[in-house]
Formats: sequence, C-alpha cells, structure tokens
Amino acid sequence: MGVTPLEMLLQAVGAKDDPSSGGRQMPSHWGHPKYNIVSKSSCTGTQFVQAIGAAEATQYFEAHPKAVAQAKKAPLGELARHESDEIVYVSSGDGATSEGEFWESLNVACAKKLPMVYLVEDNGYAISVPIEVQTAGGSISKLTQGYPGLHISECDGTDPIESYRVCKEAVEYARERKGPALVHAHVTRPYSHSLSDDEKIYKVPEEREEEAHRDPVSKFSLFLIREGVLDQKQIEALESQVDHEVRQAADQALEAEPPSADSIYANVYSPDVDPTSSAFEATPQLHGAQKTMVEMVSATLNDEMSRDERIAVFGEDVADCSREENLKEVKGKGGVFKATAGLQRKYGSSRVFNTSLAEAAIASQSYGESDLRSIISVEIPWRSSCAAATSARCTNAPYVMMLTSSPSFTIRALPKGIVKSGPGYSLRLYGCRYRCLCSRNITGSSQRIAVRKRPATSSAVEGITTRNPGQCVKIDSPDWL
Repeated sequence: MGVTPLEMLLQAVGAKDDPSSGGRQMPSHWGHPKYNIVSKSSCTGTQFVQAIGAAEATQYFEAHPKAVAQAKKAPLGELARHESDEIVYVSSGDGATSEGEFWESLNVACAKKLPMVYLVEDNGYAISVPIEVQTAGGSISKLTQGYPGLHISECDGTDPIESYRVCKEAVEYARERKGPALVHAHVTRPYSHSLSDDEKIYKVPEEREEEAHRDPVSKFSLFLIREGVLDQKQIEALESQVDHEVRQAADQALEAEPPSADSIYANVYSPDVDPTSSAFEATPQLHGAQKTMVEMVSATLNDEMSRDERIAVFGEDVADCSREENLKEVKGKGGVFKATAGLQRKYGSSRVFNTSLAEAAIASQSYGESDLRSIISVEIPWRSSCAAATSARCTNAPYVMMLTSSPSFTIRALPKGIVKSGPGYSLRLYGCRYRCLCSRNITGSSQRIAVRKRPATSSAVEGITTRNPGQCVKIDSPDWL
C-alpha cells in the first residue's frame, strides 16, 4: 500500500509524526492521507458501514463533478481526490462478520451496486471461538450467496499466486461498476490473538502444527526456489535485508518525538476563527412572517444545497418518493415532519434519498462519505431510534474524525409522538473543520439532557443563556417522556 515500516511503528509508539493520527489512535489503526487510507473506528465491524459511505461518495462524485471542484477549494481541499475507476477496499477477520454492521453494509452495497471489495481473512478463530461456532455453516462465503450482484470468491490466502488472481478479478469487477465483491481468504494465525491469549489452551498440537506447515512465508520461499526465481542464498539475503530494515525502523521509532501536551487541542477548535468573538455579534434583523423550526430547517437546507453541490441529504423517509417515476402522480413525503419536502424534486434523487432502516449504519455511512469531502445531512425520524445511531459503535466515528480528519456531517432526530409545542428535539453530531462535538437543542417541551454545547454568542433555546464550551445543562423531564 506504500506505508513504510517506520510509519507503521511510529503509529505503534504514538509518535508525533505518525501519519495515521499524530499519535492519537491506538496501534493497528492504520491511516495515511497520501494513500487514501482512512483510519477506522475502534469498534469491531464499524469499518464496513464507514466503507459504504466512502463508496457512496465515489458514486456521488461521479454524478456531480462540480462537487469535486468545490471540495478542492474548501479547507483541506488538497485531500479531495477522485478517479473515475476508484474503488473502496475494506478488510476484516472472520469474527467481525458476525457484527450487524457487516450485514447492513452488504445490504446497501448490493442494493446500490457500490464499487467495493470486501476481504475476509478467515483464520478459523475469533480469538478462541472456532468458525463453526462463530458462523452458521462455518463459511461466510456460502452464507452470503443470496446477495444479488455480489461477486464471491474463495481462495487459499496462504498462496500469493492464487490470492493475487482472485483479488484481481474482484477489483476488476468493482472497477467495472458491476457491484461489490467479496473475497473469502483462508489464512493462518501464526501466534495467539494477543498477549492475554494463549492458543495452546484451546488448540490441539496437531492443529498448530498444520498451521505452521501452511505458513505463507515458508511456502512462498520454497515456491521461489522450486521455480528457479531465487536460490537459498538469495532467500537468506532477502530475509536479512528485511530484518535489518525492521530493526532500523524500530530503533528510529523508539527515538521519535511524542506529541506535545498542547496538541490535545489540535483539530478541536479553529486556531483562526473564534465563534464567541465580537466579530460574530449581530443585531437580529426580523422580517417576514414567523416560521417554525421545521420551516427554517427546510429553508436552510434549500439555500445551502443550491449554494454547494457537495451537500447531500439522506436518511429515513427524507425523500419525496424513492420510486422517482411516481413523483408525477404523488405529493411526496419529504420527511416525517416535512423538513425535506420538495428537496428531492428540486435537486434530484442522487442528492436527496432514502436509506434502509439501519440507524447505526446511517450514522457511520455519513462519516465515511463526508470523509471524502462531501457535506452530509442525515435525518432519523424518531428520537427513540437515536439509541442505535448514537451507540458507542458509531459515535466513535466523530472521535476518530477529530483525531485523523475533518469531515462534516449533521444528524437530525425528531421526537416520536405528538408534542403540543411541535417537533422540537434535535440531536446533532457535529464534525467540521475544527470541531467535533455533540449537542442537543431543545425548544418547547422540557426534557432531561446533558449537553456539551458548541461556543455561541446566543442560545437557540429561550431561557438558556450563553454557556461555555463543555458546560452541561440539565432540564427536568416529565414522566411521560
């Protein structure tokens, strides 16, 4: 992929010059802007739905070339790149395919024929749990056979020649925009899962010995000698060269400078713009008839979408009508509270569209898509659904985003049921150039909340005065909530 041994070890020691996250992420969370490698979330399986978002962004840029030009002119525009034949690669062990995100991602990838390649490295164990216990039928490639348009290949992952052939076919399938591909590679695990795991207590000696015989390094060395490509001395010289390179990289990494204590504030707030300064003070200029919050949300989305082609809106029930041919005969939905009504008709189905009913996937998709410099607005119609969307599995995405990149996305949620004061609950996950935080803005009905508010000179909530960043607000909630 291009990442050097030194760069990998700089990440392992949390060095300042670590290209993955500047020393902030855990080891083995690879990322490199130069090579389009996105640092993943720590939660097992979330990389699948984040990859879905990245693949959707690829499709979006293909349909909206102006959005690419606007992305290149925006902050961090040097990272905005798009190629007509690009694909998204996502990898996993066999254990992570049991996570719901894997199946949610396959559903979207196949429904939209996304240019993706899944690589499942199956070593037969999820820590100590064997594959027949982990996966129904003991084979993930057989289990996924029913997905339409999914190219499935199974191979011996310890054989470089066979692996190259199978992966090449999968990549070509995705590049030709036929849909996603899944490569199921049977590999070995040369040692225990972690320092706290001892495979000797659950693997019999015969099984461990069989795995040792399948070691791809040893097997390929014998292949090269047998085919006359290299002789034994050349193999030994190559091994010595690699050992020297790794030892040298390790020595350099151990001497590398760690991040300064002040770097904790990097990429949190803008070093140039202070939204609490007097520069943002303005006297309200009221004109026209009064509007509800929903009407203002709709007007704002309309204005911003007309200004910036990078902006897309997706979520549950946000489109006017998913079956576009029916728009001539039906009024259209446009959101449970009509906040997005008419936007699909005006901007098209590629910019305003419905998603499947999978809140955690929607949240993580928005991270993956916005990381490629799109600006995403997501709507989840019911507040109760936010438990899934804002679970630890997907809210880790804004944290990763703050450490490693700066995509922009907003998630809006509305209350379930009828509230006299109207729809007044909005939950947002903000991720932008210099901030990453969560806020809940309340109007009308009183609810118990804990808020980390963004800096502001005036509050959107009547009766709540300006607050410092990070201050918590608590409001009593009636029992019926």
